[in-house]
Amino acid sequence: MDFENLFEYSFENGAKNIRDLFEVTFLTPGRERIIISSDNYENVDFSGGKIIFADKKVFDGEISVEINSKSIDEKALKISVKNNTDNIIESILFPKVTFNCKMVKNGGKDMIFWPSMEGTLVLDSSNEFFSFPEKTLGGSYCGVTPGAAVMQYMAFFSPEKNVYYGSHDENCALKDFEYHFINENRVEFLCKLYPGGAKEYEQDYEFIIKTFKGDWQDAAEIYRNWVENSNLPLPKKLIERDDLPKWLDDSPVTMIYPIRGTKDTDRDEKMAPNCYYPYTNILPVVDFYSEKFDSKIMPLLTHWEGSSPWATPFIWPPYGDENNFRQMVKGVHERGHLVGLYASGLGITTQGVTDSSYKNFDEFENGSWKEVVCEDYKGNMMFTDLAFVRSGYDVCPKQEKVKKVMVDEAVKVAKADIDYFQAFDQNLGGLPKFCWSRGHGHPAAPGKWIADEMSDIFEKMQNVIYENGKKMIFGCESAASETSMKYLPFNDARWFTAFRQGIPVPAYSFIYHEYCGNYMGNQNGVEKNFNLEAAPENLLYRTAYSFLAGDMLTIILGDKGKIGWSWNSPYDGSYPEQEIIADFIKNANKWRKGFTKKYLRYGKMLKCESINFEKSLAGVYKSGEELYVENILTSKFMASDGSVAQFFVNRTFNTQTLKLEKYDSSAKIYLSPDEEIEFNEEINLGAADIVCIISK
Repeated sequence: MDFENLFEYSFENGAKNIRDLFEVTFLTPGRERIIISSDNYENVDFSGGKIIFADKKVFDGEISVEINSKSIDEKALKISVKNNTDNIIESILFPKVTFNCKMVKNGGKDMIFWPSMEGTLVLDSSNEFFSFPEKTLGGSYCGVTPGAAVMQYMAFFSPEKNVYYGSHDENCALKDFEYHFINENRVEFLCKLYPGGAKEYEQDYEFIIKTFKGDWQDAAEIYRNWVENSNLPLPKKLIERDDLPKWLDDSPVTMIYPIRGTKDTDRDEKMAPNCYYPYTNILPVVDFYSEKFDSKIMPLLTHWEGSSPWATPFIWPPYGDENNFRQMVKGVHERGHLVGLYASGLGITTQGVTDSSYKNFDEFENGSWKEVVCEDYKGNMMFTDLAFVRSGYDVCPKQEKVKKVMVDEAVKVAKADIDYFQAFDQNLGGLPKFCWSRGHGHPAAPGKWIADEMSDIFEKMQNVIYENGKKMIFGCESAASETSMKYLPFNDARWFTAFRQGIPVPAYSFIYHEYCGNYMGNQNGVEKNFNLEAAPENLLYRTAYSFLAGDMLTIILGDKGKIGWSWNSPYDGSYPEQEIIADFIKNANKWRKGFTKKYLRYGKMLKCESINFEKSLAGVYKSGEELYVENILTSKFMASDGSVAQFFVNRTFNTQTLKLEKYDSSAKIYLSPDEEIEFNEEINLGAADIVCIISK
């Protein structure tokens, strides 16, 4: 439906404005898809405040839509489906809303907020990755929530009218939020709901479409206001939780590195032990950076599995010398630091990819795995699409075998005194692949049951770990979804992946910073977007962005302890400027551990008004396009005592002048957590310097 028609709509208008409003996809007993669209109906009825689609020549059943005016600027929509056939509902695409647009990079001023990758601003009509998840069989970097998309809304920004498009569903039913450019001047917003193979459906929440003033922060504020007044299954706020290990409050710097190969895409002969093997070779590097940063360090190992890198689910024992591995863990702990491991989520690997010598076909054939493999809607076993990582099959989270193996492997890791287990890489936001099996004991189509079964896995893993006297915590790739935060309190952020489609904005932190923490993430894929050597300040920009989003800090090791650009940057390539990055991390973590912890660890992010800072080059895309970003970045947090801290970071290598005309002399200005200075309307910030201003 055209957005303007939706807001002009009234039941007196008749049928002229109801086209292109929904699509319902059914699955027949013979596993065929039948799509019923509002466009199929020539005539509709109006009754009881509903639009009734009930032509038996189209569909033996009834589809009804409510469009209620909450105000002149806000509509609340609901859909219901009555079904007299033997078919089940696979998905409901509703509401479909289209806008005229002229995007920023097409010579206009329009932008789109998309909820994937912690928050993405889309600027270009040619830059979309539109695909509903049934084509990728669920997961991946799409708009699925609760998954890679961690909020249930999108927004459209226009000089004429800003539009919020959001599902206010506290039960967090499985959905996919996508945008699709019909042409350069027309974009469609789509939400596809997966009701779990129900025969009939009645929406029990409101889908809100409203206009508003402001930018992406104001749209996030609309959603956060709803969140705070809903019964979403969020955990307690971090400041109230007593079930998390105390080291999280120490803000350890995550130090990511492989012990085989030099990057994630290495294969076979290149997947040889590197300078960090044997495992204890990392101890001098830990000593160096703990002193350099004046911080706790968490070595976070990749390619450590004794099977094959990323060869889920059988990962234990560690590669090579297990005794040396345990010596490393002991040595790190004796120094007062932490140890973390990556693993690759749900699946059964039959053939290693990065190390093709690993073969697990016998286990797959004889270990009852075929009975628990995910099936597509045709009933075919779901072969993994992670060809760059492993070869095998995705497995269904409903199955007890899958749950038991995940728990058993996690216990082995915990008993080795590992502090943090990023067990769910590839399960973005904590979501696995979809499953349509008719023999697994779950509904025969994707739905909320998937997230519920994952929560059961998380809880079982957590309980068994605690029963074994351990306090190891778990995490996933990307920020934890609304249903996963309770179990996954520390996660591998993926905001930088937003550069694929636009630019990142910290919407996740804006909404959820009080509830869940992330670390900066392994930066995997940045090298695909940027010519990193062409913009030397790029890593500082990304690290400053992460700090201002409230994330814990990360370095990715290259050769011999050097800080690299990203996880897949070659060891024999160029390296970023080392000292400025190291100084920034030391300085930034001092803020995270100092009196401003109440903002950066526990605080609520607030809107920052637009400030006209000068811009300069922050990145050069592989296409040659240049990314210009403000020289001074900023964010603002409110502590539980009501005080507000605004942080400013010089993300360049050159001195920048910060002007503070909008603050009065009652504001407190800190150059470090230990150094307050007298109020001054202009402050010079050296390379990578941080300033904090406290106000009531």
